Amino acid sequence: MIRLFIIIFLLSQSNVLAQNKMLSSLLKKNKISLELVSYIDFSESFSLGKDKVSDELEGVLRSKKIKIENNSRYVISLSHGWTYKRDVEFIIDNYKGVIIDSYNDDNVIALFESSKTKNLKESLEALIAFLFVENNKIAPSENKKFIDVTSHFKNIQVFSWDSSRPDSHAPIGILGDHTHFKKDLMLSYRFSSEIKSNNLNGNILMSQEHVIETLGYDKYVSSSLFNTHSIEFMYGITDDVTLMSLFNYHSNMMKVIKKNPIEYNSSGMGDIEFQFLMNFFKKRFLKVHSNVGFKLPFGSIDKKFNDELLPYSMQLGSGSLSILLGFTGLFQSKKISGGFQPLLNISTNTNSRGYSYGNLFNINYWLSYKLSKIISLSYRQQNIINSKINGMDEDLDPWDISLNNTNNSSYEIIQSFFGLNTSILKGIFKNFRFSVEYAVPLYQNYDGIQMGLDGKFIAGIQFSPGGHKHH
Repeated sequence: MIRLFIIIFLLSQSNVLAQNKMLSSLLKKNKISLELVSYIDFSESFSLGKDKVSDELEGVLRSKKIKIENNSRYVISLSHGWTYKRDVEFIIDNYKGVIIDSYNDDNVIALFESSKTKNLKESLEALIAFLFVENNKIAPSENKKFIDVTSHFKNIQVFSWDSSRPDSHAPIGILGDHTHFKKDLMLSYRFSSEIKSNNLNGNILMSQEHVIETLGYDKYVSSSLFNTHSIEFMYGITDDVTLMSLFNYHSNMMKVIKKNPIEYNSSGMGDIEFQFLMNFFKKRFLKVHSNVGFKLPFGSIDKKFNDELLPYSMQLGSGSLSILLGFTGLFQSKKISGGFQPLLNISTNTNSRGYSYGNLFNINYWLSYKLSKIISLSYRQQNIINSKINGMDEDLDPWDISLNNTNNSSYEIIQSFFGLNTSILKGIFKNFRFSVEYAVPLYQNYDGIQMGLDGKFIAGIQFSPGGHKHH
């Protein structure tokens, strides 16, 4: 008989543990939080408003044999948000509310919130189950406590992260700036155009005569234009790990002068980039995640023009695997947001043509100002330190043109970007962001003869099917 009681006890405990584990999973899945300060007498009646969440919650309460009446002791007040999804017009994806004790001066005795509602009914059932669990921890005599709800929500508004703001993303020229929750995704298109002209050594302008007659190069590069079309895909693998992938298509042009001007061109797919963004710090208005990834050598390094191999900078890829290491820090206040992202690109091997690009250290820091709910302005500064190409391509004559000489490949550049970001909240372009940036160089220092940077323009469109709420 004793053994039978033990078996029954163990089975019941196993069932309780399984239920607790399931509840914990649902609370995490729907991002449910609850603060309960006074005991709730569930033999008393409840009343709710008239909206979709309240109607669903009323059904859950009735299934638990809880009385619903107009003149009740406990009043539940709810608000909710929604997102637009494909064939369904609106999906409720978050809600929050309070429970008021009308027998105790209409004081708020509970606050609850679901910031990522996956399934409304399932979420509300988990909330009520959680409410029962927390209520059992409070003695029935504890019914004099209350919550200052005005102060509470004021603090939430000031200090919690708002991902719906137009400045919640970094300026459009920054990649891997934010993470997503599990199964959330975002698609982006970017167009960038970089214009170069003149020849610099250090930061001193070199004339055409000096480059050809004094230094001994056969040709002189007068200008260049590098256009890139980029497709970015982001996907939340888990709530704390996001995959970012980038696919580039390059269209390059440079004007070369020997006797007569010649225009060299190259175009095609570039290297493919992958980054894993891993959250490791979140504190209300401050977030930090790592940027760890690699670049696959997909772009061509054999591009020719008129049967002549093009210089290193006119090739479409690196020809070698690169490792990406860095992190991104973000902050947000009432009107201002900003961030800091250092990123190191390390070449790991010599490519099939006998060279590898030098390591590239890229530091970005920015500030954005929210003008309105849909528009923000940004200022970004970028510091680039690029080291010399290692080895050389023996098919490139280093004295034919300065861009063929690997001694002319390391540099330091500091440039300022001015940006505009627009976040669409409704209509046909709901869940889209449109952004532009324009850069002007502040400082340029080149080792050897290299093209000087005139400016850079970037424009982009970002789309998140489920909305930008959970970035």
